[in-house]
Amino acid sequence: MPISLRIGLIETLGRIGGVDAEAILVKTLRQTQVGVEVSIIDSQLTKLADGAEHQYKDKVLSAAKYILRNPPDATNEVPGQLDSRAVGALWDILIRYKDTTFQEDAEKMLVTENGLDRRALDYLTRVLEAQSVPILATVYYDTNIENRTKEDLWGRINDYLDESPAAGQVMVDRFREGLQKMADEKTEQAKREAERAQRAAGGGGEEASRADRFAEMRARFQQGGGGRGGGSRGALRGDLERLGRSPGQGKELAAEAISNRRAILAGVKGTTSDPDFQTMFASLDKRLDDLANPTEETSARWRLSDPESARREEERRNRDGGEGRTPGTPRRPGQGN
Repeated sequence: MPISLRIGLIETLGRIGGVDAEAILVKTLRQTQVGVEVSIIDSQLTKLADGAEHQYKDKVLSAAKYILRNPPDATNEVPGQLDSRAVGALWDILIRYKDTTFQEDAEKMLVTENGLDRRALDYLTRVLEAQSVPILATVYYDTNIENRTKEDLWGRINDYLDESPAAGQVMVDRFREGLQKMADEKTEQAKREAERAQRAAGGGGEEASRADRFAEMRARFQQGGGGRGGGSRGALRGDLERLGRSPGQGKELAAEAISNRRAILAGVKGTTSDPDFQTMFASLDKRLDDLANPTEETSARWRLSDPESARREEERRNRDGGEGRTPGTPRRPGQGN
């Protein structure tokens, strides 16, 4: 059964077809305040046009944008129930027809008191594509937004590193911020180690020792101790690895993409003189050379290694008497595969 009598009638008009039914559907577009009805009318008009783009596209878009700009009163019970799924349907109409005239409205709707409006974000990135990056970057640099929102924005911005210099600049700035966070994490770790040594010297007992072990395990996980963990260092390595990613089996990167990646790498090189990162930069340089001139040996599956992770793995082997983890034994916290 349809969710309302009106929607049932709209669907029936689509099944009847003909000039009169089409005229009623178009007239209803000018009267409805229910987003679901706009979406269904659009579907019925497409059906009457044998699946082709119908001649009333502009009227459908006008109705969809009007309701998005003037949402129905939530205290009106019936429209409220119907519009529980209507907002997404209206955004889908704008995306399907690649309507760019709603850009300024979408920018204003992008950030709410509850975080990002995902539908507005989808609209901007799917309709404007790489041209959405300056808009997203402006929000990313806003000092008032939360870290979670920044991470969500970065997740979309880095889709366009190969096409947008603005996306590359965000990565360079993000890399610089990550280096500072990594330094702060090391300072905090040194503080914990000093406190642990002080407790040990004072005879803190088994309970203090257990708390120290848990704190160390948590810190190692947060800082990417096993080479696969999180923390700022792991995030930085992951961002760099993104620059060496292949577009897929049998595909080659465009010259513009290679050029943009090299520009990003040049930018991040100037942010640190850390030997480990310089080693990773050199590895990434070679990878970009391989991607620019691919051969049969150029692997689509490439991973950027962090020298610090290799050193920690070597330390673990030494502690275990020169042997690796016995197959079938559980991994210690922070240990990789």
